[in-house]
Amino acid sequence: MSLYYILWGGIAVAFVWAGCVYYRLIKLRASIDDSWDDISSILKLRVELTTRLITLFKNHADANHETLEQIFLLRNEGIYASPLDTEAQAFSSYALSKGLNEVFVLANNYPDLKKAPEFLEIQNALQKLELKLQGLTQQHNELVIKYNQKCTLLPSSLIAKVLRFSQKTLFYHSLS
Repeated sequence: MSLYYILWGGIAVAFVWAGCVYYRLIKLRASIDDSWDDISSILKLRVELTTRLITLFKNHADANHETLEQIFLLRNEGIYASPLDTEAQAFSSYALSKGLNEVFVLANNYPDLKKAPEFLEIQNALQKLELKLQGLTQQHNELVIKYNQKCTLLPSSLIAKVLRFSQKTLFYHSLS
């Protein structure tokens, strides 16, 4: 009789453990999705500010400038990249950051543009967004690493494999 209780007790403990692992995986996945939504909204706002910057730059600089055309194309990549495709968003974000840096360096050739209040406003807003994006990216990647570890390390990987939890991709964003 006691072997019967031990067996059922073991099964109950296994189910409770599996339920706890499942709950942790679900909670981590939801946190990753929430952090990605935050990053995605910042990326959209950055694209809008980039559009304003391009328009302002066209009014003060050569409309056929090569860097301006490049930043316009990079902005379009940001617009059309799928919000669910982390790798495409990361590539687009990195390229757009590099392009924006080039535009701000190029702005040194146009003193009237650098002094324009709207240019300064956009520049400050973009710098704040970049800093916020870096912080959100770090937070997102920490969650992804934790989640991926749960999905790959025993014993929680057993539950993750059975319930088909797939690993998430890190988001790489850089200012340089």
